[in-house]
Amino acid sequence: MKKTIEKTVSLMVVGIVAISMLVACGASTPATQPQTAQPALDPAPSPEPALEPEPEPEPEPFVLEYPADMRSMGFTDPLILDIVPNRVAIMSVGAVMTLYNLGVGIVAVPTTGLITYPDTLDVPRLPSAMADDFDIEMVVSLDPDLVVMPMTLAETHGATLQMLGIPVYFVMAGHVVPYDSIRMQTSYFIEAFGNEENADAGQAMEEAFDDLENYFAVVQERAAGMTVMVLQGNSHIQTSMALLGSMLEMLGFTNVSEMPGSLVMIDFEQALYYDPDWVFAVGSAPTAEEHQAFMEASFADNQSYWDSIPAIYDGRIIYLPMRFVSSAGIAIVDIFNELIEIVDGLLGEQASD
Repeated sequence: MKKTIEKTVSLMVVGIVAISMLVACGASTPATQPQTAQPALDPAPSPEPALEPEPEPEPEPFVLEYPADMRSMGFTDPLILDIVPNRVAIMSVGAVMTLYNLGVGIVAVPTTGLITYPDTLDVPRLPSAMADDFDIEMVVSLDPDLVVMPMTLAETHGATLQMLGIPVYFVMAGHVVPYDSIRMQTSYFIEAFGNEENADAGQAMEEAFDDLENYFAVVQERAAGMTVMVLQGNSHIQTSMALLGSMLEMLGFTNVSEMPGSLVMIDFEQALYYDPDWVFAVGSAPTAEEHQAFMEASFADNQSYWDSIPAIYDGRIIYLPMRFVSSAGIAIVDIFNELIEIVDGLLGEQASD
């Protein structure tokens, strides 16, 4: 019995040991056993950088240059403004129609007998700055962002406006403005105020000058070698630096007066030796007929003297109204064409004689 129990215990111990070994073997895993590969996760996408809005281009400044003859008289610096003016008060008739054709906002224009304003230019008419009833406060009250005025007013009304912070652009005005200056001034206005909307108008004005000048050579050939005296009123002579004098020179005539300046007092003794082929008489009368009546009355006061000038005695004299004596800006094209017709007529008559 005792042996049987011992044998049974021994078998149980062997069995427990065997089971323990099996459990240990089943639980162990070699260190080198490959691991199942896990799929790689894509990294989270980086956020798109925020796009900064492109800065708006700064508007180009408004730049209005001065013609060469103005620069020679001290107006060397161009007018520069932050924006294009659109409330322009004009005190010089020469600038009106150019700016009107360009569609510039005009708040006032000067009274004038040189040209007729279009009905659509319905703005206040300023009296002449030389008139007794002119008051610079009239201009200030219009709240202009630019005033265009004759250079002769630079130290008076011009200085007042500038002191008040109102920009001023000065122009040559009157009989002292030669043709070249008018064309250059027109081109500077077109360049400064030009935009896509008024490009056609600007081009049309430039082409009008080109067409006019293309005809100069034809007239110049016919007038070559001929002399002319330009009487302004009954006491002054225009040189080739004045308006009518410059136009006649461009048509081929030679001005008998070589005096400096644009308008000089007649030297009555010297005038007897000029002996021009033609005399052009211009003044402040609105029509040629009225100016002729004025001049013939003046001649009658000293007939013997004036008859001593062969061109006047022979009737080789052309009378012109006041639109030929003072600058009216772009209107110079029409005036010049009218002058060409007159010159064509008198040269044709002379050729037939």
